[in-house]
Amino acid sequence: MSTILRWHGGFGLHELLTSETHRDNFSTPGVYLWIDNSRLARGVCYVGRATGAPDLWTRHWQHYTALIAGHYLVPAAARSDARDWGMDYKSSSVAEILFDEEQYVQLVRDCFAYAKQFSVFLCPLHPSLVKAIERQLLFDLQPFDTKWGTRSPPEVPVELKHETPNWMSEHIPEEVRSRVVVHPNGLNK
Repeated sequence: MSTILRWHGGFGLHELLTSETHRDNFSTPGVYLWIDNSRLARGVCYVGRATGAPDLWTRHWQHYTALIAGHYLVPAAARSDARDWGMDYKSSSVAEILFDEEQYVQLVRDCFAYAKQFSVFLCPLHPSLVKAIERQLLFDLQPFDTKWGTRSPPEVPVELKHETPNWMSEHIPEEVRSRVVVHPNGLNK
């Protein structure tokens, strides 16, 4: 199977979620990827899917609210206390922050600021393609904040051709760039 991916973005989360045009255009199934612009190695940090329930736009509302509430990993560079954050419920230091209003409010401020650092790229797809395409992207792009699906190729590989890979910059590692097939005229769009 071969599929052409037409990427849209990079949108900031605020831009994506407050635009009626984006809501209308991306209330559909598809795949997406995030670039974390706050890190020196600005490769793809996350690949995900929206199967239609929720759609791409709604899924990003879910991500945004979880991110600003402190449910996601936040690197030390984005934190005022310069410590990595992860919602580890078994950790006494996590409990200490969550049960101290002042510390939790500071965490939310850090997370709110960190949410502004992402560039989001969306690719609407037919629902029947979403899971297979996501699995192939996980293997091809090796997002650095995701382990599932990155260590072995999919059982049924999908040849992906990226028509508009506007997320692919010099910051994407060469080993990842070598797996990306750009559709003819793909970088001229």
